[in-house]
Amino acid sequence: MKKIIKQWMSVFFLIVVFIVFVLNFDKMKPALYDFFGMSMSMDTRHSLPKLTWEHLQVVFYSSFFSVIIGILLGIYSTTEAGKELRGIFEKVTYLGQMIPTIAILTFMVSFTGFGAKPAIVALIIFGILPIYVSTVSGIETIPGDIIEVAEGIGMNTYQKFKNVILPMALPVIISGLRTALIINISAATLSYTVGGGGLGVLLFSSLKSRNNVFILEGTVTICLLAVIVDRVLKNIEEALSVYGTLQTKENRYG
Repeated sequence: MKKIIKQWMSVFFLIVVFIVFVLNFDKMKPALYDFFGMSMSMDTRHSLPKLTWEHLQVVFYSSFFSVIIGILLGIYSTTEAGKELRGIFEKVTYLGQMIPTIAILTFMVSFTGFGAKPAIVALIIFGILPIYVSTVSGIETIPGDIIEVAEGIGMNTYQKFKNVILPMALPVIISGLRTALIINISAATLSYTVGGGGLGVLLFSSLKSRNNVFILEGTVTICLLAVIVDRVLKNIEEALSVYGTLQTKENRYG
């Protein structure tokens, strides 16, 4: 219990640091410009809370649809009916990873116009693969004897999936979700290139103006966000791993 409290307290601390940083960075700017030997006249009035909110929206929507599509495809690929299409699913998802993000963004602009939509579509495509792979791996690594025991005590397909397969596969699926979200958080900076806003505004603006404060502002915010998401999902993954083990033992021997 103490370990769990400590893990979640560290997440709470990071969230507080993140919020304080985002809401109060403007107050630190004069000191930072002095530190880097730069003039405050180089500063353009970007709202860090606004850019962070835009970034979070792109990450949320792209991750949401990546999770749904990736998990559903992964589950279907492990069924008897889906095994025939598994090769196609794998080739399509791997192909999506090979196409440069900027190429997908440019292509989608012609259909959706400028804004966050093309960035969300591109990130959905990139996020599906790790979730799909982890779902398939999580299900296929479940020992066959456990499935046989579940069938032996009269469980139907739905009961096997709900009581045995899903609890045991969830930690591996969450591991893939961690990877997908970290990719999305960093790649969402490209949303700026198609008019989607987000923290990429700061990073790309720093290239033009060579403004180190912008680099610090955008990079620290992205890193804090990535660390928070990673720690939250890691804690959930560990909790599900323990729950899955207990649930399986209960269904197997109880």
